[in-house]
Amino acid sequence: MRDSSLRDIHEMLLMKYVTMTHGGVPDRENRCTSDQQGRLDLVRHMASAYLPTGRVWQKVFTLEMEERESGADAEAKAKILGEVFEMWRRKDGVDATLAWVGWLMRNGKGREAKEVIVRARSWLGDGERTEVEKGWTGILNEA
Repeated sequence: MRDSSLRDIHEMLLMKYVTMTHGGVPDRENRCTSDQQGRLDLVRHMASAYLPTGRVWQKVFTLEMEERESGADAEAKAKILGEVFEMWRRKDGVDATLAWVGWLMRNGKGREAKEVIVRARSWLGDGERTEVEKGWTGILNEA
């Protein structure tokens, strides 16, 4: 993976894999399951078996976020998105943080969003903190 052309191909393949498996995760018997645990298993498998980039995690987050949710599924969706955020923030802290807190705010979870911002200040660099603060102000203005 040191060859940049291989990393690009790897990223492209993972993006296609994510898109194809979204909405149905193949289980061990090759049946598709869209349950929360199956989706969490897919996220964890990707993190441990492949080398997903920030763009790949962004795609996973976007697909999960855009999926229609019922009231019963809101907490399950929050759990999956939270797990994706934790993986994504290691690759791209600014975009991951702003996407996650934006979703939290749109879904009535302002307290949790504020906690994410406070925690992010401890692991982001100075320039990244400034970007997140600007984005956070924009999100608050939209609310």
